[in-house]
Amino acid sequence: MNAAFAKVNAVATTDGSPAISAADITKYTDAVLKLYDAANANGKLEIIMTQKWIASYGFALDAYTDYRRTGYPKIYDPSTDDPKTYAAAGTNPDFK
Repeated sequence: MNAAFAKVNAVATTDGSPAISAADITKYTDAVLKLYDAANANGKLEIIMTQKWIASYGFALDAYTDYRRTGYPKIYDPSTDDPKTYAAAGTNPDFK
């Protein structure tokens, strides 16, 4: 995760975008590692594959192959999933 954040920050400095602060990086990684430590084996696989999927942005074939092989990350399917379970549902007044 730290390497991915370093890459994002390197790109941010070249295009004028704000960098992610060290405090925010630490807060995020600590939260993910806390979830990982508390998870069972299947939950640990889900966390690892979700982080890999995030880091694989731009490499769709690799990300899809991992998803097809493991079933992770769990991707919201609007045709079958309850819209209220979607992570951004709180930002849409129709789903509150």
